[in-house]
Amino acid sequence: MLSHPDVADRLAARPAPAVALYASLPFEPPTDVLRRTLREAGHPVLLPVADSGGQLGWVIDEGADATAWGVSSADRTVETPLIVGFGARLLLTEQVAVLLLPALAATPSGDRLGQGGGYYDRLLSELPGVASGGPLRVCLVGDDELRDVLPTDAHDEPVDIVVTA
Repeated sequence: MLSHPDVADRLAARPAPAVALYASLPFEPPTDVLRRTLREAGHPVLLPVADSGGQLGWVIDEGADATAWGVSSADRTVETPLIVGFGARLLLTEQVAVLLLPALAATPSGDRLGQGGGYYDRLLSELPGVASGGPLRVCLVGDDELRDVLPTDAHDEPVDIVVTA
C-alpha cells in the first residue's frame, strides 16, 4: 500500500500526516506491519471503534498488538480505550491523509463489500472527497477478494483506490 503512488504522495505532502486504518482480524489481510511502519515513520495512526449508535469513534494506535479496540490485548486493566473523537469530524480535525478501509471484497473501480454494518459507508458519506480536501480512501483486500463486479446499493460509498495484499 505504501508504494502506491497516490498513497505515497499523500503521505509525503506534509510532515507526518495522520493515517486512519484498522487492526486486522484473522480473516483479513494483516495490517500490523503497516501500522508499525507508519508509527515508526512518525505518522499518527488512528484505529476505529464501533459504537452502538452506528458511528465510528477513533483511538490512538499504541502498538503492534493492539486489538480492534486500540489497546494491547495483554493489558487487562483497560476495558475500553480513550476515544479521541467520533466520525468524519475527527478525521478532518486531525487532517487524516489516508483512510484505509476493510472489505470482504472490492472491485478495481472502487466498489467495496463491507461486513454489513454500514459504519464505513456512513463515515464516507460525511467526508469530503479527496479532491475537496478529504482523505484518500483506500481499500485493502486479498488477491482472491478482488472481483470484476459487486452488487451495490444507493448508500454504498466507493473508495479511491483498491490495493491487494
